[in-house]
Amino acid sequence: MFAEDTLGLLEGTVQLDETFVGGKNKNRHRDKKVKNSQGRSFKDKTPVMGMLQQEKVEFSERPHKLIVGKTGREKIIKEPARLLCYTVPDTKAESIQPILRSKIKPGANVVSDEWHAYRGLNDTYWHYVVDHSKKQYVMKAGILLML
Repeated sequence: MFAEDTLGLLEGTVQLDETFVGGKNKNRHRDKKVKNSQGRSFKDKTPVMGMLQQEKVEFSERPHKLIVGKTGREKIIKEPARLLCYTVPDTKAESIQPILRSKIKPGANVVSDEWHAYRGLNDTYWHYVVDHSKKQYVMKAGILLML
């Protein structure tokens, strides 16, 4: 079941990204192909932006279950990840930023790629940019990306 999120603003570390839903033109039957439709084309695809709040975890040490005298580390999920997705008219800052500014708590860590629509977020958030063209997928600050 899909429903509007009512748990309040996203906080902590929030990953941002956008995509186009609708499949690749090359995978369509010949009579279903759309002319001049490649990459970020709006002719036959719907732009969608997503915001993923990372889960909040804690680690604790406990005695190992099988080996006497050893300890093990256990990951405890304190708060599960949350994902919000919205269809948008386009991927311009004017369309994307009002939505994310209304859904993310000021002061949160936001992580995005280098897409121009995310510029200017550092006035409200700690904005980290991952440059995929430089093969970046994990920030040096230790923020694990799942984009």
